[in-house]
Amino acid sequence: MSARTKQVIFVGLAVVLIGFAVVMMRPQGGAVAPSGGTITDGAPASSSAVSGGQTQVDPAITQRISTLQDQVKNDPQDVKVLVELGALLFQSQQFARAADIYNKALDIDPANNDVRLQLGVAYFYQGMSGTAIREIRKVIDADPKQIEPHYQLAIALSHGDPPDIDGAIAEWQEVIKLAPDSDIAKRAQTIIDGYQKQK
Repeated sequence: MSARTKQVIFVGLAVVLIGFAVVMMRPQGGAVAPSGGTITDGAPASSSAVSGGQTQVDPAITQRISTLQDQVKNDPQDVKVLVELGALLFQSQQFARAADIYNKALDIDPANNDVRLQLGVAYFYQGMSGTAIREIRKVIDADPKQIEPHYQLAIALSHGDPPDIDGAIAEWQEVIKLAPDSDIAKRAQTIIDGYQKQK
């Protein structure tokens, strides 16, 4: 994997982490989509986010998306370009389109677990928690020692329909077990404590 592809994946995961950081702060409520789209009263996301509409996207991002789409037309097998395009579509809250692009990248490189994780998160923000959970579990099955998939699976489980709080807590506990002194483990413990106070 090239340095550029790793950088794009890192940026995409950073965006995902920001979104999930907001979700994690509200364990008993609805999730919050990144960059302002919200999931309220059980709705999957803001109407513009679900329908793939853009919400005040930086013109530079819009231009870059257009450039990448042209590149995909010229070379639909370029995984690096597909990954960057998917990340930018996700960042601009075009979750359905991002999922489509991630699926194309996985058709070419089915073992790319970073892309599969991003696909799961894109499904989550479309309100497709069951599909999100399935994709994130595939990442964990491929490499159970990765921390981030366990954390994100916990978020998806806690916001499922119906929520699986026990399953989510088990995943957060796995995060703590795998990286006990990390910041993400501390966040996981904070969430667990929040749920335990609700009992």
